Parts: sequence; structure tokens; C-alpha cells
Amino acid sequence: MSDKKTALLKLLDDPDPYVRERVRQEIVEMRFEGLELVYKKTGSAALDDKAEIKIDILMDIIYGELQSELEKKQKAVEKLVYIVSLLESPYYPFSFLENYYEKMAKEVQDILLNETSQFKMMDALNEIFFVREEYYGNSNDYYNRANSCINQVIESKKGIPISLSMIYLAIARRVGLKISGVALPGHFMCRFIYKDFAGMIDVFHGGQVLTFAETRLYLASMNFNIDVFRVADARAEEVAYRFLCNLINAYGRSRQLEKKKGVEKIAGMVKLYV
Repeated sequence: MSDKKTALLKLLDDPDPYVRERVRQEIVEMRFEGLELVYKKTGSAALDDKAEIKIDILMDIIYGELQSELEKKQKAVEKLVYIVSLLESPYYPFSFLENYYEKMAKEVQDILLNETSQFKMMDALNEIFFVREEYYGNSNDYYNRANSCINQVIESKKGIPISLSMIYLAIARRVGLKISGVALPGHFMCRFIYKDFAGMIDVFHGGQVLTFAETRLYLASMNFNIDVFRVADARAEEVAYRFLCNLINAYGRSRQLEKKKGVEKIAGMVKLYV
């Protein structure tokens, strides 16, 4: 063990609370390496309740690691959607989307003024998304391939359920609104569960909020018998595959058979991961 690590371990027991806190922060920043140090200090596989500062370090490191992995998962969705859009758009950097999402999140936060209620967050997001930005479902030209290109949807402010939901979710994630995408048969919605409320946000229809019972009736009208509560959150690969299938459909309708064939090959590869 290096001299620095040895010194850090000793300072964990320093009588000065300021010193202990500085050491704690430094060990947390070391992540798993810091976690290993703490366990060496205790000499056991588990930390007992008496080792308060060590448990505090453990919690902070695990919190940070899990948050980091979850953020990677969320970013993976955004990145895959971006890559798919390059099939129909001239090259543009991924940072274009990131900057736009950050800008929209800032506008939502300006309305919130430090308000942390999930309902207030949803109201503020809806104000920005549907009123100021004027996003809407492109029901008049639903099968236009531009609806599956996220940058073109941002420019036109119109899209299909999945593309509108991806933009909505990206902004929601940045402001702390706890919603998730759900790939339902024939439709894509955002699930919102908070305190005693559980429902679905239909971004394609102006952010209409449906209870699970209402969503089930809506799906039943399309001959789908689905228990919405039990449907898992859409994974990144599922979202990418659905975008690709929408493009395949659009190419088929416009008789662009060579492009259709090429995207079918890509979709076949992605499907292996679904």
C-alpha cells in the first residue's frame, strides 16, 4: 500500500472533524479503490454500524457508482437514437442534441425556481415542450421518415410517439423528473409513478395523462390486451430497433427499396440484442 493511502487510512480516525471530512471526500473520489481501502481498514467483508464514517463512505461510493451506470444507460438511448438519425440526415455532432436538451432543461428549471415536486416538474416541462416549443404529433404525415430522425423532429417540432417521447424523456432526465419510456404495442408512452399516482403520459397527444386503467382501455380499442403496470421500461436497444423498424416501414411506403434493404440488415443486427 502506498504511503498516501496509508496516511489516508490513519486520518480517518483523526479527532478533527474537518480533517475526517476532507479525507472522506478524497476516498469517495477514489471510487472502488477507495472502497477497497475502507474494507482493508475494517479487516472484514462488511462494515458494522459503529464505523459511521466508513459506512458513510461506502454509501457515497455505491450511490455514485450506481448513478454513473444509470446515467450511462440513459445516455446510451440518446446516442443510439442519434446514430439512427444519421441514416436520413447529413452528419451533425451528438453535441447538437446534448446542447438542445440542456437548453430546454434550463428553461424548465427557470420556471420551477427550485420547486422539487414531481407534479410541478411535469407541469413546467409541459409548458416548455408543448406551449413554448409547440411540439405535436404528426398525424397528418405519420409515416414520413423525418419523424424518425431526432434532429429533424427538433427542427420541425412534429414527430411520432417514440421520437417525441425521446426528446421529452431527455429533458425530463436533466431536470429530475422520474419518468420512463414504455414501448407499448402500436404506441409509445412515458410512465409516471409518484406517491399515490400511477399513469402514462401520451406525448404524441399533447402530454395527455392517462391512468393505467384508461391506458388499458385505449390499447384494448386497438385489440391489445396489455397490463401496462407489468410492461418493463424500454431498453436502449429496443428503442433503437423500433426507430429502425419505423424507417423500414417509411422506406417501403416510398419504394426506396435499396435503403429499406440496408436498414433491414442493420435492424437484424440490433434485434440480436433486444
